[in-house]
Amino acid sequence: MYGGAASGGKSDALVAAPLRFIENANHRAIILRRTRRELQEVIDRSRIIYPQVCPDAIWNEQRSRWSFPYGSFIKYGFAEYADDIYNEKSNEYNFIGWDELTTFEERMYNFMLSRNRTTDPTLPLQIRAATNPGDVGHDWVYQRFVKGYDPFRVYYHPVVLPHGKTIVRTRQFIPATIYDNPMVADRDQYIAGMMAMGEDLANALLYGRWDVFEGQFFRKMPEEVEPKLLDPQDYYVIRCMDYGLNDPNAVYWLVVYPRHQMIDIVAELYENELSLPDLSRMILRKQARLEDADGIKKPRISVGDPNSMFRREGTSQQTIAQIMMRHGALFTPANDDRAAGWAMLQYLLDHGKLRVWKGRAPMLQRTLPTLKYDPNNRDDIYHRGRVQDHASDSIRYGVLAWWEQPAAMAKREKLDPTIQDTIYPKVIRELTKTQRTGMFDGLGEGW
Repeated sequence: MYGGAASGGKSDALVAAPLRFIENANHRAIILRRTRRELQEVIDRSRIIYPQVCPDAIWNEQRSRWSFPYGSFIKYGFAEYADDIYNEKSNEYNFIGWDELTTFEERMYNFMLSRNRTTDPTLPLQIRAATNPGDVGHDWVYQRFVKGYDPFRVYYHPVVLPHGKTIVRTRQFIPATIYDNPMVADRDQYIAGMMAMGEDLANALLYGRWDVFEGQFFRKMPEEVEPKLLDPQDYYVIRCMDYGLNDPNAVYWLVVYPRHQMIDIVAELYENELSLPDLSRMILRKQARLEDADGIKKPRISVGDPNSMFRREGTSQQTIAQIMMRHGALFTPANDDRAAGWAMLQYLLDHGKLRVWKGRAPMLQRTLPTLKYDPNNRDDIYHRGRVQDHASDSIRYGVLAWWEQPAAMAKREKLDPTIQDTIYPKVIRELTKTQRTGMFDGLGEGW
């Protein structure tokens, strides 16, 4: 992968790369962008570069590809919707180029690995990418090419095939900045313009920092602290959950310290493709480990995704929350005010009031920095497509539950048993035993 900063000459390098093999009749290449509008910018660059290299090259607008007199071609494609990438399922390319790789989802990239093939042993199989930090693919690109990898070094990854043969695939990150591109006119003026955008963003654009990028929603992250209660005598626990059927289930345990107005994220459960009974059991086991290992109390407040967990579906008209309750995991509907939730989370981060216990919430720490503004609503994150927002949504439910229930901060007073409601506890007990009929027996007249 090449790039990481603005104006490093990434697109031109990618456009030129497949020209190396055009004299081989079997050469098949494709360069991809996410949208047709973005692709046009790359095509326009190819119209300048390719005729200089091969004057007899012919551009076919209908087929969106360059044909060369040797029989080779370079195609320009786009996949605005993730499933559009499957239009390439019957094609093969010895060269695949991705322009602005972070605009693509990881599954799109992985699928095209299967299209990287050729019948000509003289042609090398190559995948090249160029990108800046940010956008929906920021996290997976960072994990695959940047995190833990030394720039310029070639890494060798052995792959064992089903029949036992081992092949080696290489991976390399080549950073590029504006200082590497001699074609930028009036470079100093260009840099001055970027510096006017603010120090953090200027550093991201100039030096390709992956922790700060254009459009980033949260600039500050939770402080990581040792796993220890700040105030063992005065705290309560909120459990929050974002449910996903095919997407991940994100469950978090928040320890709230009323006296300090501080919240610690002490545990994370991040799993997908689980049955509701299995998910409920995992939540209860996680809770038990918190109690045994860390002395953490049971949750006083437990909130879940109000849209998917409390919607009645199917012939049984049972909600996900009801099914989970029968297996011991109780949740109430969370407040889904997105703007208020993000504003509260931003407040806690900006004022150092949200911390995370070291090693306890890896997916939250991994995905929270990657979230971007919605260009149509800057009070919300961009959450269309397969954005990794499950962890942040769950935390959003939790911090709003804390904000809305100040009464929960006070210690519970003992109630006079002569005036306690005896019906409600009975209803709860019976709900846990209810069958698909939804009928409850023995609650008394009128129930």
